[in-house]
Amino acid sequence: MVRWNSLGVYTPMFRNHAIQGSKMREPWEWGKGNEQIIKKDIEQRYKILPYLYSSFYQSTQTGLPVSRTLAIEHSFDGNVFDERFQNEFMFGDAMLVAPVESTKLTEDVYLPRGSWYRLSSDRFYEGEQIVNVQAPLTDLPVFVRAGGIIPMQSVVQSTNEKGDGILQVHVWNGREANSFVYYEDDGVSYDYEQDIYYKRTIAFNPIEKTINLSSVEGSFKSRFMQLRFVLHGFDGVKLQEEIIENKSGEIEVKL
Repeated sequence: MVRWNSLGVYTPMFRNHAIQGSKMREPWEWGKGNEQIIKKDIEQRYKILPYLYSSFYQSTQTGLPVSRTLAIEHSFDGNVFDERFQNEFMFGDAMLVAPVESTKLTEDVYLPRGSWYRLSSDRFYEGEQIVNVQAPLTDLPVFVRAGGIIPMQSVVQSTNEKGDGILQVHVWNGREANSFVYYEDDGVSYDYEQDIYYKRTIAFNPIEKTINLSSVEGSFKSRFMQLRFVLHGFDGVKLQEEIIENKSGEIEVKL
């Protein structure tokens, strides 16, 4: 139950169903220790909803599924077809998820081309290698691509809760430039068809050492009133105090 719940965090739909007469699925039915682990993972799901919603928007534009086999991007890498690693998948553009059986506490994970960070610890790995990683029930192996951009929010108790109004823009250092399209709408209507949405591109440029947010497209008012940049793997680098915003609403952050 705990392992399945942790994997569900990184699937397009995260719901916990069972037939009548089966074992109860409520987190508190599994003991205090397991309840806390499940609670932590449910909270993680709420934190990454801005990333997930934007990834669903990407899917409407490109046809790419939110959860996707590594074979889509790494078609000529034989390791992604190895039965030991064939269950690994990308969750959006930035996250690689490695499912682990509940009886195991370590797992061999194949990391394809590029560089990767363990989401839970920021430990850095070069790609195109098999790594043996710790995989306790409290920490499913999830990795972020170097250069990855993941918008997150503070924990809320439901999608109806507004939260603290701060959008956390997490960026992982890398050698290659990268961008991410952040998207919002009201989540319930078809008003986005009348351009009532909020969209801007977040771009990381390692050469110029900048994070750039494009001007806003659409007329929807974001529920986030502040931005907080969270840097990973930028050893010794602090955000400069100067944040440049031009008349079009474009924002540039110098590292």
